[in-house]
Amino acid sequence: MRRNIQLIFDLLIIIILSGSFYWGLRRGLLRSVADLVIILIAMATSFVLVRPGSSWLLQQGFFGGKMQELTQKIQVVATDNNGLITDVLTKLGLPNVWIRYLTDQTGGNDQSWIENIARVLTKLAVAVVVFLILFILVNVILKLATRGLTKMLDNIYLVGFLNRVGGGISNLALGLIIIVFLLLLMSALTPWVPKFGTWQENSHIASFLREKNYFLSLLETIF
Repeated sequence: MRRNIQLIFDLLIIIILSGSFYWGLRRGLLRSVADLVIILIAMATSFVLVRPGSSWLLQQGFFGGKMQELTQKIQVVATDNNGLITDVLTKLGLPNVWIRYLTDQTGGNDQSWIENIARVLTKLAVAVVVFLILFILVNVILKLATRGLTKMLDNIYLVGFLNRVGGGISNLALGLIIIVFLLLLMSALTPWVPKFGTWQENSHIASFLREKNYFLSLLETIF
């Protein structure tokens, strides 16, 4: 069963990347590059807005129940692991690069640590969700605003082979960004949905992607 899940998740990632490359071949270089530029602008805008947006939501108290739920879960896990911070965070299914960072952000006696890490993880999850919502909204707005420009790009002629291959590579990069964002969301929600962590840990591709330094950089930027 575990191996089947691993194969399914890896296969899903391969399908997304292959589909992105194929779609890029059909769309061509200029259209794919235009989409990639829009994605990067949407990312930059979302990075700027995510902290004030997530902080405002947390101040409204919408997620108090989720934080309390996680606090109780961490108390149980901490008891089973002698209260060791790294062991508890590992049991929660978080990426190792995140565990090292989050461990440095916590401390104090057992109770204060448990409450603090529950607060930190809740804040992180809210920030990731807000970031992705902003990213989607800004991306849609930019696509609508530049619709005329992208149509003009269709009339610009490029050598066939260069146009197709360049489009495929550009769209492949876009597909990889989407996969990383999906892994980011799943990792942030893993403390509440353990299956997300299990699926990633059992996937060769997902576990490889989420243990790189850029995954920690995303955490630090959003959080």
